[in-house]
Order: sequence, then structure tokens, then C-alpha cells
Amino acid sequence: MSSQLISLVVMIALISSMLALVISDQLVKLIFIGFPEEDMIILGLAAKEILSPFIVCLLSWIQISLYSKSITSPLNDLIQATIRISSGDFETQIQSRTKIKEMNTLQNNFNIMARELRNTETLKKDFVSNVSHEFKTPLAVIKGYADLLCDENLPVEERMEYAHVISEEASRLSNLTSNMLKMSKLNSQEILVSPKSFQLDEQIRRCVLLVMQKLNDKNMDIDIDLEPVTYTGDEDLLSQVWLNLLDNAIKYTNNGGKINVEMLQKPNHDIVVTISDNGIGMSEKTRCKIFEQFFQADKSHGKDGNGLGLSIVSRIIRLHGGSINVKSVENEGSEFKITLPVQTAGSKNN
Repeated sequence: MSSQLISLVVMIALISSMLALVISDQLVKLIFIGFPEEDMIILGLAAKEILSPFIVCLLSWIQISLYSKSITSPLNDLIQATIRISSGDFETQIQSRTKIKEMNTLQNNFNIMARELRNTETLKKDFVSNVSHEFKTPLAVIKGYADLLCDENLPVEERMEYAHVISEEASRLSNLTSNMLKMSKLNSQEILVSPKSFQLDEQIRRCVLLVMQKLNDKNMDIDIDLEPVTYTGDEDLLSQVWLNLLDNAIKYTNNGGKINVEMLQKPNHDIVVTISDNGIGMSEKTRCKIFEQFFQADKSHGKDGNGLGLSIVSRIIRLHGGSINVKSVENEGSEFKITLPVQTAGSKNN
């Protein structure tokens, strides 16, 4: 029993006792009116001994009934609210109508739970909608071109072209499925499973080599300025970060453009990696949404995107206890800045 409830019970008892004395005294005077004063005193004392306990019990019952109602009413509200939640009504909220601290806390926590469930339900619906949309287009393309291939009189050149389109769309579906599974795994992961020490600067250089052919195809330059840094984290996951950011920089930079990759370690031991380009940039509206799942700002630079790459990047950075920020100006370029705290590498996550 809480101290608040004990104090309330004691207060009810004291009030009932005081009221009982007053009421019993008045009743004695009414009952024995006209009796001699000496007899009234004796009879009054006897009557008070009999009446007072009954009056105390009656008053206590009335006050406890009123108090019980102040508890049962919000409890009934809570019961009805849980029934609505269980039926899928996540808009349910309880309006606090009690002065009992514990009950207010329970109601507030219930409202928080309902809001979280509503947010989760919204995310689930958006996810299903986005996935359905992303699968619908390539499946329609594959079916359309597969039907065309059934034409026996189709020229060989067109047959090869249609087969190539089907192959591309199948690869797109495969990539989407892979990224969805990867995102699902990362969202359920709270800690780095296998952190180890490695040379972060060497890892970034290897990632640059992997995209070198794409750079050459667009006749692009790349400047690299990396301080030697030994880092403890998930090497495979971080490799995905650098490859994704480099791929995006190449994709959204015109032929003959330039990319800069820098890394330095601050005096407070934080590692800062900056990947910038002089490409097409993005609007402020786009910049604010690029880390949202399935968000795609511009599909004109290729159909292989599915809006999950930067969401995956953001989640990986958060798992390492770091942060990622982007600056961008339309038609001038973009800059992604990743900060990794060394002191929490491999242990901190969000």
C-alpha cells in the first residue's frame, strides 16, 4: 500500500470520527430533549457510546464509496480502452480524470503505448504499400516482355533486347529483396555482433578501387585524402556504407565531374569521413527525406535504385554510435559527413 493511500485512509478515519462526535452529540440532544440536565448527561454519554461507532462506520462507508468510484471509473475507462486497442483501434487515448498519482501514471503510460502502436501500424502499412509498389513495376515489365518473346516471328535482335530487359528487371527485384532482408535484419539488431579492429583508411581505398570502373566510364576524377586510422567496428557493414555513398556520388554527378573523399581524426578521437561531389545536388525537401525507407528523389539516373540504400547506411552508422549528415545545393553538389566515435566503437548503438 502506497503512502498516499495510507494517508487517505487515516484522513477518512479522522474525519469520520470527528463528524460522528458532532452528529451523535446533536442526536442525543434531539432524542433526550426535555429530560433533566443531570439525566441528559448520563443518558447522552451512554447513547454516544452506542451511536458513535455506527455513525463512524456509516460515514466511512460513504467516503470510501466515493473514493472507490474515483478508482473504478478510470479503471473502467482503461478496460474499455484496452478492448478498443485489441480490436485494432490504435487511435484510442484515455483522458485523465483522477487525482491519484499511480492511476495517472498508468493512464499516461497506456497513452504512450497506444501512440507507439499507432506509429508501428502506420509504418507497417507504409512498408507494405511501398513494397507492393516497388514489386509491381518490374513484375509488369517482365510479364510484358515475356509475352512478347512468345512471338515466334520476333527478330533475333528484338528477342535479345527483350531478354536483356527481363534480366535487368529480375536483377532489380533481386536487389530489392536483398536490401529488404538486410534492412529488416539491421532494424532488429541492437548491438554489433562481431566488431574487430581494422585499418579504416585502407578499407575506404579498397571501396574506391571497386567503383573505379564506374568512375572511368563517366570520365570522373576522385581526390582521396585519408589519415591512417585503426578502427573497431563491423568491417563488412561499414564497407556497405562507403560503397553506397560512392555509388550515389557517381550516379548523381555528370560526366567529367569530381568526387572528394576525406577522413580525419579529431582531437576528441571522433573520426570524420566526408564524401562530396559537384553533381546535381538536391532540394531541401529531398535532403530532409533521403534517409527514409523507399524514398527516391530522382529515377532518371537509373532504375536500379529502390530507396533503401541510404536507409541502410543510416542504420549502420547508428549501430556504430555515429551520425551522418548531408549538405546539398541543387546543381552544385552534395556532401555526406559521417562521424564515428572511437571510444564507443563496437558497443554503442541507437
